[in-house]
Amino acid sequence: EAFLNTRSLQDIPSIGPRIVRHLEGLGIFSVAQLRTQPLPLLLHSFKQYGTFLYTAARGQGYSEVREDTEPPKSISHCYTLPHRERAPDQVRATYMRLCENVAWRLRKHSLAARAFAVTVGSDDLHFASQHRQLDAPTQDGLILFREAWPTVAKQHEQEPVRLIGITAIQLVPAHHQQPTEQKQQKRTRLLPALDLIRRRYGTDAWKPLSALAATLHERASGFHYDHQI
Repeated sequence: EAFLNTRSLQDIPSIGPRIVRHLEGLGIFSVAQLRTQPLPLLLHSFKQYGTFLYTAARGQGYSEVREDTEPPKSISHCYTLPHRERAPDQVRATYMRLCENVAWRLRKHSLAARAFAVTVGSDDLHFASQHRQLDAPTQDGLILFREAWPTVAKQHEQEPVRLIGITAIQLVPAHHQQPTEQKQQKRTRLLPALDLIRRRYGTDAWKPLSALAATLHERASGFHYDHQI
């Protein structure tokens, strides 16, 4: 309960902006205030969903918490773009951020991807996914972006995309082989230092220049987990 008292209402999974507005209309602005509300009142205002609000405010649930000891089979990051932020340069910058975030998580697990999948979705809920093999396993976001972006760009030209995603698949243990290109050698040496900055100061501690225009808005998806799978 002490931890929950430091969180906003929208930090709780499944409490989105609409529920927050409803709660605030009842004079409930914090998790601590939500905890003081009797169950009958919440049931009257939210029907069966009131039971969830009642238990969530107390940190109660029925899901078993297990330690994840097996390495992931895939690592992905997807994002739903706001309607006002779908200019080509904005989509490109956002996709660069997604690729860098996936690569950062690959390196945390000491894994590399031999292939990737691109996911795009439009406003009419039409989704498409394409898989491609890489010439060599990678854990570099720039390589993922260069290989995956043409697919997203082509789809965006045909019909403005709303959801974009990148999934690293066919994961293998990372073997740090020195690249042959001098520019790539410098980047390979730089990545461990950038990873150290992220471990100390958070995922958004740095971003590529080409991704500065992108802002990944926080979601009501469970303590800002932000659609990472």
